[in-house]
Amino acid sequence: LALFSPWLRIAILVICAGLLLAPAGPLRIAPGRSTVPASATTLVLAGVSAMVLFRWFPIATDMFGDHRNMLDWHKDNTRFDPAWWWSVFSPELYATKEAMTIAVARSVAFLFRLSIGEAYGWIAAVSGGCVVAGWVRLVTRFIPDVRTAAPLLVCGLFAGWHLIFFGHVENYPFAAALAFLYLAVSFVGFLRPVPLWIVTLLFLLAFRAHSLNGLLAGGLVVTFLDAAARRDPRLARLLSWRVMF
Repeated sequence: LALFSPWLRIAILVICAGLLLAPAGPLRIAPGRSTVPASATTLVLAGVSAMVLFRWFPIATDMFGDHRNMLDWHKDNTRFDPAWWWSVFSPELYATKEAMTIAVARSVAFLFRLSIGEAYGWIAAVSGGCVVAGWVRLVTRFIPDVRTAAPLLVCGLFAGWHLIFFGHVENYPFAAALAFLYLAVSFVGFLRPVPLWIVTLLFLLAFRAHSLNGLLAGGLVVTFLDAAARRDPRLARLLSWRVMF
């Protein structure tokens, strides 16, 4: 919303509030067809449009110390160094808390002959485009009521956390995209069987992209408990949240 005029921002918020306050039945989450169309073409257009927005219409922000440090520390990418990726497996978790994100950024800079700043900018834009397309897919696939899906779409597409995708040299965009993927797959796992190793792998990837994603470990525990409850009726009675699905 930061790209829009104040009056347009207020109008969008009023519309969202009206949709949320409109009379509607209870929230229904189902794997059936939604009343909101979301074809493959729609998803591609949403993702590409978001990527263009994030890449070529930056929102000004303060330059933090990390910005300058990363431009200096990771600027030499003329030769590929396997140590970039070996650090992902280091047991020193704090020292390598963003190891995979840095490895991806330096590898992109090496492969496409970009500066490290340009590599971070493209990674942020692509990550943001994938998150937007994923959100559209998630809502339109599992929220069959258009009166509920519409405000969820708008709120998700204009969420404040999208600011991290506007090309700033930071390690958060790629990690945020992996965290979104992990949470989305975990959510789908409540509705249909999803192999637990996939959810676990996505969590580990998100965690190695940025250690802050370790705060999402509780979701992994819930996913395993839910899977166990599907096989044990006694445990299912204890996990009362499953009645929502």
